[in-house]
Amino acid sequence: MKEDILNICCKGPHKKNIGSYLTILQELILISKIYKKKKFNFFFKNKVDIKFFYDNFIKFCNIDINIIKQDLKKISNAIDLDKLKPKKQIYSLSRINYFYKSYKVQPILKWNKKTDLETKKILEKFKLKKFVIITLKRDKNLSFASAKISVWNKIIQYLLKKGYSIVVIGDDNFDNWNLKKELNDKIIFLKDYNFSIASQFNLIKKSNFFLGTASGICMIACFSNKPYAIFKHPKHHVTEMKKELLNNKTFFYKKKQYFFIAHQTYVNIKKAIKIFLK
Repeated sequence: MKEDILNICCKGPHKKNIGSYLTILQELILISKIYKKKKFNFFFKNKVDIKFFYDNFIKFCNIDINIIKQDLKKISNAIDLDKLKPKKQIYSLSRINYFYKSYKVQPILKWNKKTDLETKKILEKFKLKKFVIITLKRDKNLSFASAKISVWNKIIQYLLKKGYSIVVIGDDNFDNWNLKKELNDKIIFLKDYNFSIASQFNLIKKSNFFLGTASGICMIACFSNKPYAIFKHPKHHVTEMKKELLNNKTFFYKKKQYFFIAHQTYVNIKKAIKIFLK
């Protein structure tokens, strides 16, 4: 007898939002675990850049997701992810929290073997053994939500002196790093190389820990087993953060994983790093 194929759908982001795509991908991976299916169909209910989602995320994951173009009205048995949460819960991790609480499944992003091989090439190219991944957001609309590079310069120098290599992921450009040349040469900006987004994200599982300012890319840390410290300005997304976090942690946090609603200061960030060095 032919096995029934699951049909799953949801609304997608209107723009190329890395965090939204990572979260949707993680939701699909959790659905795969819950229903014990390694293959299923998926479609968006609204107009979304499907090619970007497929080319950068779907084709690198470790389950077989077939992207289809369908009308929800024509598929009566589709699992609508938008309905798998209380109506009032509109924050970004609401469905992830629902799956975690209801089915006790940990959200861990896993990529396919091809992605693992490309990640291995990154490790070999830069001889990475003891390293920290950093991502810094540049918000052109809200200056207080942007990374304070003068502070992060000092943090990077502190980490380099501790013997860590620094790997920066993300394509936000900052023109005021102001690091000494001998220090700047020790920082790897992966945006300057032709590696897939997935292979860069996959690098986190080989890192010592993750640091950064809150952005969509930070979801790779939240959906991992690695220690992380993410900083978000106290005045940014206040209502959403109260729903998503509890005592500076996600509801599904693992050991030494912190999402700090705090100002980016050298003292605050260094204090968080010391937790990882214990």
